[in-house]
Amino acid sequence: MSRPVILFGGSFDPIHNGHLHMAKVALKELAGSRLWFVVAKDAPLKQAHHASFEHRVTMVQRAIAPFRKMSVCTVEQKLPTPSYTVDTVSYLKRKHPHTQFYFLIGDDQAAQLSKWKQINELSKQVIFLVYPRSGVDEFKVEANLRMIWLKGKRVDISSSDIRQGSGFQFPKAVGQYFIMHHLYDQSILKTHIKPKRLHHVNSVTDLAAKIAQKKRLNVHAVTVAACYHDVSKEWHPAILEAYMRRFAINQLSLPKPIWHAFVAKGFMNHYYGIYDKKILKAIEHHVQGLSQHNYAKIVYVSDKIEPTRPYDTSHLLALAFADLDQLFRIVKKEQRKYVQQEEK
Repeated sequence: MSRPVILFGGSFDPIHNGHLHMAKVALKELAGSRLWFVVAKDAPLKQAHHASFEHRVTMVQRAIAPFRKMSVCTVEQKLPTPSYTVDTVSYLKRKHPHTQFYFLIGDDQAAQLSKWKQINELSKQVIFLVYPRSGVDEFKVEANLRMIWLKGKRVDISSSDIRQGSGFQFPKAVGQYFIMHHLYDQSILKTHIKPKRLHHVNSVTDLAAKIAQKKRLNVHAVTVAACYHDVSKEWHPAILEAYMRRFAINQLSLPKPIWHAFVAKGFMNHYYGIYDKKILKAIEHHVQGLSQHNYAKIVYVSDKIEPTRPYDTSHLLALAFADLDQLFRIVKKEQRKYVQQEEK
């Protein structure tokens, strides 16, 4: 018989540090085993996925890259939907008849096993490894199934919190991927800014993408900067100051209305693994327009002239596609005039 394989099924939308911790504990429990992350194509007891199957597989691959005993299993991509665990396991058993399969679940899932399709048949094919991530009483779980209860700390991490921009316990490679591919932009931004500003941000992003495409630049990179340039704009002043002291203490003397640009840059770099200096500079300089790089110019002018602004920008929008440098100079000049008038 070949060495045992632990199956860890889930949506992984996205995968996070809690998933990885559970996987490590399970591998430690079963010495000599391997673990396969079985990415769900369409899980029966879950709502629709937010990221595509392909994106979720890639995020798992990025997360497990440092761990040689972990791999990703894409078998459910070719199986009929919805993806019932018993069907997936039966298929794998036919492909690997001499392998002892274990199935890793959380105690919250263990408490719902009675709802799973053909659970008694499934229990003949796998031994469940139950991780106590939610604090469910072991005595409330079906006792007639083959189970091994693992020991470990409670895991209070959810993919939904990450999608909504309030959870950050994920590998940087995963955060970088879902930001660069715009998988959860709207749900993240809705947590940080109000609908009116979100409307503005979406308009900025749309214009920036069109300019970048016209100039044959990296549209993904430019739109990341445009999409998150105002992510901290509506944070409480005390929180902004705390982040300024953390990420940009040398700029504390600048006017407070500018702070959100430095905080947004630090926030995206530290929490989401955005390391591209061109993206970070574009976020940092979207208020003052102090960078001469094309990414920064595009985000700066798009922020100032996007169509939903409460003033007429139609004469400038055409110029955005004809001569970015000239437009940049014009907008800078107009901004200086505005600032001077405000200071009078």
